[in-house]
Parts: sequence; structure tokens; C-alpha cells
Amino acid sequence: MKCPYCGSEAEYLLPEQVAQLMNVPVPTVRRWLRDNRFPGAVKANVRGRKVWRIPAVAVAVILEGR
Repeated sequence: MKCPYCGSEAEYLLPEQVAQLMNVPVPTVRRWLRDNRFPGAVKANVRGRKVWRIPAVAVAVILEGR
């Protein structure tokens, strides 16, 4: 699936990418993640670190609703 906003072919986006797309600070995206505002967001192990992975579809739905 191609994200209509960023053009990424990735199925999941990082909080930094979401912050840039939504024009908000990264801490805001992280707060939204804690509040479960992105359905399907998961914390994945990447090189021994837990990293948020946010479905591009969830971000697109939120952006369309703005």
C-alpha cells in the first residue's frame, strides 16, 4: 500500500514520520500512541530497541478526517 500523503510504500511509519506528515511535534505523536489513537500501532524490537510502528492506513484515516 502506498501512503497517499508521504508516498511511502511502507506499511508502517515511525513516530517521526507521522509527526512530519501531521505537522505536530514528535512528543505529541508519542502521547497519542500512549492514548491509543492509532489503531494497530505496535512496539517492535529493532536492533534490541522497542520502536513504535504506526500503520500508514491509520494515519491516512486520521488525516482524511481533518
